[in-house]
Amino acid sequence: MKKLLLWLLLLTMLGACVRHTEKHGLPFERVVLNSDYFCPELNTWIRFTDTSGAVSGFFYSDSGRAEAMVLPFAVRWNGDHWTCWYKNDSLRSWLFEVSAESDTSFTVMAYNKEYRFSMEKEPSFPMHTERYRRNITDSVTMVTVNFGMAKGYYTSKKVNEISEEKYLDIIYDVSKTLARNILMEDLPLEMDIYQPYGDSCSKRPLLLLIHGGAFMLGDKSSPTMKTMARYFAGKGYVVASVNYRMGFWIVPGAYYFLERAIYRATQDVRASLRYLSAHAEEYGIDTSRIYTCGNSAGGFLALNAAMMNDDNYFPSHKGDVYYLLDDLGCLDCSTNRLKDRFHVKAVVNMWGALTHIRMLTGRPDVPLLCFHGSGDRIIPPGHDYPFLNISRELSAFFTEKVFGSEIIYKYSRVTRTPVTLKMFAGRGHDPHINDDGTFNAVFDTIQQMTCSFLYPFHAAPAVSVKGKFKLNRNDDSPVYTCSVPDGQTEVFWKARGGKVVRDKYDQGTIRVIWFKGMKHELYTALRNRNHSVSFKSYPVTVR
Repeated sequence: MKKLLLWLLLLTMLGACVRHTEKHGLPFERVVLNSDYFCPELNTWIRFTDTSGAVSGFFYSDSGRAEAMVLPFAVRWNGDHWTCWYKNDSLRSWLFEVSAESDTSFTVMAYNKEYRFSMEKEPSFPMHTERYRRNITDSVTMVTVNFGMAKGYYTSKKVNEISEEKYLDIIYDVSKTLARNILMEDLPLEMDIYQPYGDSCSKRPLLLLIHGGAFMLGDKSSPTMKTMARYFAGKGYVVASVNYRMGFWIVPGAYYFLERAIYRATQDVRASLRYLSAHAEEYGIDTSRIYTCGNSAGGFLALNAAMMNDDNYFPSHKGDVYYLLDDLGCLDCSTNRLKDRFHVKAVVNMWGALTHIRMLTGRPDVPLLCFHGSGDRIIPPGHDYPFLNISRELSAFFTEKVFGSEIIYKYSRVTRTPVTLKMFAGRGHDPHINDDGTFNAVFDTIQQMTCSFLYPFHAAPAVSVKGKFKLNRNDDSPVYTCSVPDGQTEVFWKARGGKVVRDKYDQGTIRVIWFKGMKHELYTALRNRNHSVSFKSYPVTVR
């Protein structure tokens, strides 16, 4: 009886509240619908569900039991007085003093006593539960930055068409270009940085894209690189597409010219990662989630950036006075002076290769995803010379055998490196491009598999909630706990047909008041610092 009188009093207060709205402009049209306004003295909440005509909603109190009765109300102006309805009963209101302190609170004066109701602000439940797996935006921004300078022949050579049949002509053309300019010069190094427009996440994984072109041609803005950059930036990544120094002399028996070109390019790629690590805050990068990805020559460099060290894999980098070759310095001694360290967490190799298979022993913990066409004659999937499409004999004059994706996969059994291999049967080099230059279904497979491969490295942990999901209505109000692996993971709760009460608990523990006569379900989400979200729902029954 006492509780009923309290509820009747609240109804009359609401009538007075709306009366004050009419006369004094209390902004109930700005009330946040389906939010709870709490009065600590009454231990009671009011939830508004409609303010467009009659002000309506329901209120409930915390009795400490698993289930609470909810009392719906509606308040309407009848011309000379306000009337409140509770169920089918009509109740006439009395006049009370009501004042609004802000848009989110109001105070009711009743019988010379103040009752203040304040809106409880709940954290917004995460919207993008599929971030990094599906698009979070269709709008992507791009900016070009200079990340260093180094001596070289050139850093960009765009071509309209690259095919196995064209490579001999391309090699000839590059040789003519170098013959006209045998001296190196200081070259600025640039990369394009793509980000999802309007994204609020400040710790996003970085995907570094590296174009192909046999260390002789290509550009960061190639169709493959641009398409992949926009694809992954739209899913929430920061993506950088990088240029590097290219060009080398093709001299029979002088493999060291190509070897030094690969080394210079590796230095540039590593310099770009140092730059991005140094500017991580500016671009919203999580430096513990760095991935490299490249096609053809870019595949070599994606692997090198993660696995190569200064253990003299390329002896020619030290220079030779007799051949007038200068010392190229250590891997991180070129292009810029930044000292920021980085760690490549995973590599996507698209029909590239390793020059030295023992590189796998240096970083056996780096997971690899390898794509290769079984009929690739430019970079064979096995252990063979590159450019077999031209001539094995000619290739042997200026290259050495490389270790393609199939060999990497087989050798990984020895090093226990986690390697995933996807072969495209009958496909050649650049298996994702048709003869007319358009992309085919292989490209969709590559992007989707890459997306699935990378996701676990920055995914939020799985949700696991402990508590009672089958209750009797007279049980104590249930407490639910979700294990949180670290201090950088947020927990979000939502109760369908109930009220989440946080009390004095930490974010991983809540109490729920379940509403009588409603369907009950508990929703829980974990969001890590990369804004990756895991989600789970738990049906609840109260008898």
